[in-house]
Amino acid sequence: VLIGRLAGIDPEALKFMLDLSKKNTLLDHALINFELVDGKGRCRVCRHEFPVDTLAPVCPGCHGISIEVTGGDQLRIVSMEVE
Repeated sequence: VLIGRLAGIDPEALKFMLDLSKKNTLLDHALINFELVDGKGRCRVCRHEFPVDTLAPVCPGCHGISIEVTGGDQLRIVSMEVE
């Protein structure tokens, strides 16, 4: 599972809830792996691309505040194996 650092999801809380919800089911012994993805952004004014670690970023190039988040806001199941 990919979790973006800007997704607003606490990975430990998600793991706790998934572990709790799979107890006494066929998934009781299932393993869930998480990968954290850093945030990325692009300034709409100067087009500068830079790492983003807050939901209210400021462009380090022009100090603009019109920022498009281009990564790190996802929650995605990348793969699943079933036996």
